[in-house]
Amino acid sequence: MGLEPCGTVYILLESVKKKIITFDEFLALMHQLSLEWFRLSEEVYTSSVEEARRREKERDYKSKRERI
Repeated sequence: MGLEPCGTVYILLESVKKKIITFDEFLALMHQLSLEWFRLSEEVYTSSVEEARRREKERDYKSKRERI
């Protein structure tokens, strides 16, 4: 079928990039996942948060440029 598997963190990061969720919502979801069942290393968690922040800034920058 040509489908490529992707994980939960990837889907959340793409959601930030596509303005489906905000960075704050991303953080809340990651926190909730960690309380429930989701396990990942501190390094992966930290890099995911940094990537989400970068993606939100990038999308906000693009939005501002589109309005000009």
